[in-house]
Amino acid sequence: MTPHAWAEIQTARTYVLVGFIFFAIMTAVWSLVLLMGAIFFAFWDTGMGWGMMNGSWGGGWLFPFIFPYTVFLALSAGFTIWAWTVRSNIEAGRYSQAQTSSLILGIFGLFPPIGALIGGIFFLLAHSKIGYATTYAQAPPPAYQPAPTPPTGRMCPECGRPISMDAKFCSHCGKDLP
Repeated sequence: MTPHAWAEIQTARTYVLVGFIFFAIMTAVWSLVLLMGAIFFAFWDTGMGWGMMNGSWGGGWLFPFIFPYTVFLALSAGFTIWAWTVRSNIEAGRYSQAQTSSLILGIFGLFPPIGALIGGIFFLLAHSKIGYATTYAQAPPPAYQPAPTPPTGRMCPECGRPISMDAKFCSHCGKDLP
């Protein structure tokens, strides 16, 4: 791998780490929202005997309030774990798997309930960096190829190969030289 491609992979690795942190923050936020909601609904008394203070969980009315937060928490936690596996794939050199996963995480991360938008943006940036690095992993880009050195000395007018300055004929094609 060329130094330029290696630098791109390291940048992608950093982007994945930042994206992972934002996914983990969203998981923590949804955990806190679910915990606070459960505490609020457990101790909230409407005057009709609902709430834990009156010895009841309020029948089935609590489920519609808690269920969406539970789904967001589960999705966010799953994507956080998946984000860590993308980082592991980069470390192991499985760049095609990391590139595909970072694209999917980037798209899903753009939805605020799951990845807080910023995590998705960083995964999309990582996707592009991995793609760029794998494109130039085998051969350096044209800007990195050395320029051909101009021939020095005398050239045969017939075959174009280099010859010594005092030669009377070409040692390659046998042409008499002036």
